Amino acid sequence: MRLPCLLAFLLSLAAFLSGCQTGEILAVVPISDGGKINVPLTSKGPPQGEGGGYRVELAMVFPGKENRQAYYQFGMSATAKAPALQRLRIEDISDEKPALLLDEANPKFEKNSWMGKTDIIAAEDRRMAWLFQITSSMRVYRFTLTTTAGETITFNHVSIYPPMIKESMRAKWGEKY
Repeated sequence: MRLPCLLAFLLSLAAFLSGCQTGEILAVVPISDGGKINVPLTSKGPPQGEGGGYRVELAMVFPGKENRQAYYQFGMSATAKAPALQRLRIEDISDEKPALLLDEANPKFEKNSWMGKTDIIAAEDRRMAWLFQITSSMRVYRFTLTTTAGETITFNHVSIYPPMIKESMRAKWGEKY
C-alpha cells in the first residue's frame, strides 16, 4: 500500500520539478463574467496581450498630480499590416463588474504606436478599490478593437502590481497601513 503512495508522490514531484525547468507556471484568474482565464507566468511576468496585429506595450496606473487621484496609461504597437481602427475600448475585467477605463473613437497611431490615458480617477472610485488591498494584484484588462471594416478584435492583457507599488500609491494619498 505504501509503494503506490510513494510512486504517486514521486510522479507528482517529477511533474512539479519538470514544470520548474520551463520557468513557467499557469495562474487561473477569475474575471468579471464569472469565467476564468489561464495566464502563463514566467520570470518576466505574464505575456503581453496581443491580437489582430496589435500588441499591448503599456498598461499601468499612475498617481495623479493632485492628492488622492490616479489615472491609467496604455500603449499599443501595431504591425504594418494591422487593420485601421475606428474604436478602442479598454475595460478592467478583474472584479465582479467590468469597469470601463477608456473608450476612444478613431485612435491615432503614429509610427505604428498609440498611447492613451484615462481621465483622472478619484481614489474613492470603485475602479481604484484594489489599490487599498495590501497584497499583490493581478489586473486583467480587456481590449476591444473595432476596425474600420466593422470587425471586432478582442484580447486580454494582464498587469501585476506588487505590494510595494500599491503601498507607494497609498502613501502618496496619505494612507498609513
